[in-house]
Parts: sequence; C-alpha cells; structure tokens
Amino acid sequence: MPAGRWRYPFSTGCYQSGLNYGGKFILSGRAFWFYLAKLILPLQLAPIYPKWEINTHLARQYIYPLAMLAFYAVLWLARKRIGHGPLLTMLFFAVTLSPMLGLIDFSFMNIAYVADRFQYLASIGPIALAAAVWTRGWEKRPVNSMSAMRTASTVICILLAVLTWRQAALYQDDETLFRRAVERNPQSAVAHLNLGAALTKHNRLDEARHEFEKAIELAPHDPMVHNNLGVVLAKQGDVAGAIRHYRAAMEHGGSWIKMVNDLAWFLATNSDSNLRDGMEAVRLAEVACSQTGYRDPAILDTLAAAYAEVGKFQEAVQTANMAAEKARKNGSVALIREIEKHAWLYQQRRPLREPRSDEMVSQ
Repeated sequence: MPAGRWRYPFSTGCYQSGLNYGGKFILSGRAFWFYLAKLILPLQLAPIYPKWEINTHLARQYIYPLAMLAFYAVLWLARKRIGHGPLLTMLFFAVTLSPMLGLIDFSFMNIAYVADRFQYLASIGPIALAAAVWTRGWEKRPVNSMSAMRTASTVICILLAVLTWRQAALYQDDETLFRRAVERNPQSAVAHLNLGAALTKHNRLDEARHEFEKAIELAPHDPMVHNNLGVVLAKQGDVAGAIRHYRAAMEHGGSWIKMVNDLAWFLATNSDSNLRDGMEAVRLAEVACSQTGYRDPAILDTLAAAYAEVGKFQEAVQTANMAAEKARKNGSVALIREIEKHAWLYQQRRPLREPRSDEMVSQ
C-alpha cells in the first residue's frame, strides 16, 4: 500500500496566470509595496499568503503601481539634495525583485503571488539604505551621544533576533509550519494538503483525512489531493473510498505509478466483488509495468494478480515468477515470500483475495 505522494510546492510545469498587461501592472505595484512593508515591519508573516484578486476594472487597484512610480520619481528628483544612494539602493531592490513581482509568470503564482523568501536577496538594498541613514543621523549628533547610539543599536538587534527566533520556531517540523499556514490562510488548499501529509506521516489518519477533505472542498480538481485522501482512506480500510478518489485523481490528470499500481491492486484482489474490476486492473497494471520497464517486482506482482482475476492463470504464474526473479535480484526477502505465495494460488487456479474493508479495520 502506498505511503502517498506529497508536495509543498506546489506545482510544476508552465503556469499561465491569465493576467493581461494591466493586471500584471497592478500586481507588480502591489507586490512591491507588500515586500517593502514586510521588510520594514515583519509582522503577521505567513508560509502561504492569500492570493489577491486582481481586477483591472477597479480604478483603486492602480494606486499600487502608480504610487510605486511616484516613489521612484521623487527619489530621482531629490537625488541632488539627498544623493544618489537612496535611488540606487531602491532600484537594486526593484530590479532584483522584478522576476518575482508578477511581470513574468512562474509556477508558484498558482498558489500565491508573493512569498517572504522571494525578497531575501533584494532586501539588501533597503537594509543598506536604512543602515546608512541610521549611521549618518548619529554622526551629526554630539560625540557624547555615541553611547546612546550603541544602546539603541543593541536594542534593535536584540528585537530583530527575538523576532527571528520566534519565526524560526515554525520550521521545526512540517506540522508546525503548515498549521501556521492554515491559521493564516485557511482558504489555501495547498496548506491543508501539506498539513494532511505531515499528519499522515505520524499516522494521525483521522486528522489527516479532515485536512484532505477540506483541501478537496477548496480544490476539487486537484489530482494530488484526491490521491492523498485515497491513501489515507486505504490505510483506514475504506477501500471503496480509496478507489473512488484514485479514480478521481486519474480523471483530473494524475498518473503517478504508485497510485496506478495501488488502484489496480484493489480492483484485482479486493474480497468485495462489487469493487473488483479485473479488466481495468489488467489495463492499469500493464500501464504501470510499461512505465517501469517491467523491472519493478511489486508492480509485476499486481499484474499477476490482475491476470488471475480475469482467469488468465498461466500468464499470472509466468508474471509472478518474473516478479519473484526481480525481487531476488533486489534482495527483497519478504516480497519474494509474498510473491511465491501468490504464485502458488495461481497454480491452483485461484485468484488472490485480500481481506474485506471491515476485516482490515479490525486487524
């Protein structure tokens, strides 16, 4: 039975945000001010921020990018009076951050438009500017005020250290991190998905099931969510539910070999005749074997069980023998014993049957 497939991330491949030029203009301005505000006042930080609604028909949303342009215009016009430093450091901030401002689509935008980690490098600019302003300000004060400067600087460093220590505590484990993500952004399917994954690893299946069910409410077409819920249901003995969600995952584009193999296994071996489907089990197992080059003994074992279910016992024995040979090469002693037991059943022209769902729960 699968351990499951988890993701923090969210997504892979090419993501299209669907935003037109006006939407990207609005998003870039809003992201700019978001990052600058979080850098100045790092409060209410979240692992996954809510995804903003970008509407090019709302005039007020253009305030963000226009204010950003006005900000740089002021720095340009004031450069002779205050120097080029503020302009250059803030240009460094914007240019370094530009790939993450939404002007270019990237996969994480499927989850949120911003993330704290995206501004780590860019923050060097504003931090350098703040340090310079702080130092220059104290240089203009009397010499006997240097003691106060050192005290104030120490207090600021201690305060930042405390905030860093508190934030770092979130990363002690996945459960802590994603519980915070759910608290700060309860409408994030990915937050619920990853919290469910963390709970599953600790075998807290009822809690994990709740998180996956919530994730499905928020993202009903996400194959990963259906796959993970199927894993938990299978562990709880609800094979019918597991089959339903594995099929839903495949309908929505999921094609993970482990999931396909487990679905084929349930369809071939379950004691409930209403759940078995030998022909589909054969088709799925053949797909899984083809994708693994007929080298995985566990998947070959599934194909043998599927052949037996449709009455092809000779093919079942041959495939089981092939699986046992592959297992011997891998040194999988326990798997070899299981496969040999299965092969003996096929030689007796008997299909393999696993316990019923209620029997699985009671064990």
